[in-house]
Amino acid sequence: NVTVPSGTYQCWLVGNFNSWNNNLNQMIKVDSTHYTLTLNDSTFAAGVTSANLGYKYLSGGGNWAYVEKDSVGAEIPNRVYTNGIDVVRSWATTYMPSTPLPITVRTGDDFVLPVTVLTNLSLQNAINSYQFELNYNPQKMKYIGFSSNNTISNSGIVQINSNQSGKLIIGYAESQYLLGSGVLLNLNFKAIEAGHASPQIDKFIFNTDSTINVVVPSVLINQIYGDIDQNSYIQAYDAALALQYSIGLDPIPTIEPLPWSAWRIVAADVDKSGSVTANDAGIILQYAVKLIDTFPAAAKVNPYKAPAANNSDVSIVKEGNNLIFRSFGNLIGLNVSVTENFSALGTPIFNNQSMMHATNISSDQFMIGLATANSPANAEVIMTIPIKDTFIGAIVFKMVINTTPKESIVSVASSGTNDAYDQAVCVYPNPAKDKVWIKIANEAASVVRVYNALGQMVYNSTIDNKQLMQIDTRSWYKEGIYQLQIVDANKTVIHNQKLIIK
Repeated sequence: NVTVPSGTYQCWLVGNFNSWNNNLNQMIKVDSTHYTLTLNDSTFAAGVTSANLGYKYLSGGGNWAYVEKDSVGAEIPNRVYTNGIDVVRSWATTYMPSTPLPITVRTGDDFVLPVTVLTNLSLQNAINSYQFELNYNPQKMKYIGFSSNNTISNSGIVQINSNQSGKLIIGYAESQYLLGSGVLLNLNFKAIEAGHASPQIDKFIFNTDSTINVVVPSVLINQIYGDIDQNSYIQAYDAALALQYSIGLDPIPTIEPLPWSAWRIVAADVDKSGSVTANDAGIILQYAVKLIDTFPAAAKVNPYKAPAANNSDVSIVKEGNNLIFRSFGNLIGLNVSVTENFSALGTPIFNNQSMMHATNISSDQFMIGLATANSPANAEVIMTIPIKDTFIGAIVFKMVINTTPKESIVSVASSGTNDAYDQAVCVYPNPAKDKVWIKIANEAASVVRVYNALGQMVYNSTIDNKQLMQIDTRSWYKEGIYQLQIVDANKTVIHNQKLIIK
């Protein structure tokens, strides 16, 4: 085990155990200043054991120019094995790759961008100042500060002008001379957008010399999905944060109060619909309990999102003095908002105990979010909203059912009866494809008919089941807008609505 100077890119062990072959044993990097290697006596050269082991360290393999030195730059004698941690005081030359290894980070991460000098500065160079510009993409990286601790610049004064977007103008000065090679200065950034970022050094001058090689690594920023609180785990808590955010609450005020950063919104928008909804919360919840192993936003082909969006619906039916919300199909996320007349609505009752729910209800707004990992049963009551006794009129409910927007207008009168058209029939899904379900509560209903855009009847069937009826559209399937009618025994139309087939 060995501790090495800051800025060491690699470390090699060479000795009589391998006949002083200086390119055989590269050590394993533990962190920026610690390396380790395990040797086995059986692999040692003839006559070599731990008792007579002699060795040295190199900062690069294959070249004795990288051998270790003592603190004043003199070559050290061969080391003798002890069961402890060695310390390399300095290198004759610090090995540096011509192109620094790229940095890989996640959106939202803070990271350090090292500015590295590849040339070994010495007293003969007599360098005590430098200046340069760093150009970077401000859409992908945000500058947040710098540090000269444990760098070549640690004894001087660093000044940075960050007033120009995407540009840092940096200057350093000190009475002492700069010595060695490695990290010259550490610049601190936050990753804010996924993609490749390639910071570039421009106009670098040591004193008045512009020939010395100074480099910065490129940066690869990976987009994270689902880990909204950025604790490196995707949990039900992240689903709760998405659900709260979807209805305008401030879920993490101590971490990031509203409005959220763009990267955090993207992390929460796992269905890639362009906004954070209860559907995102449902998908995150599914991921957290391992029902799915990738997010729609991360998949090139999304086999999950489309069925969820097209094969789900929610009906709102007035029963007594309550509005009853029923789920159909593959519902995992539901957002409900009302912008007018919501003072007529009471406190919601959540009937499905397995659904996560959140509310943002006040004198100024009425918003509800529900999410679940497992869809409720067909026609299951998921929510009940009481109607206050004094209200008579219509309420517009704006919903996002998984990813599909829907607007439902419900006529309510706490002391009156419901209109049969509004309350007795629910058609889902709509838009539909090969199957349409109809929930029928009106006892007068007798026949279901469907007409195409030319007025031609394409479907005509007697209603056998007053509760739930299935229409198979495959015999007349063609994309378009149809008219669905329900008539009673007297051939009077008691329900009439558009049906979209796609």
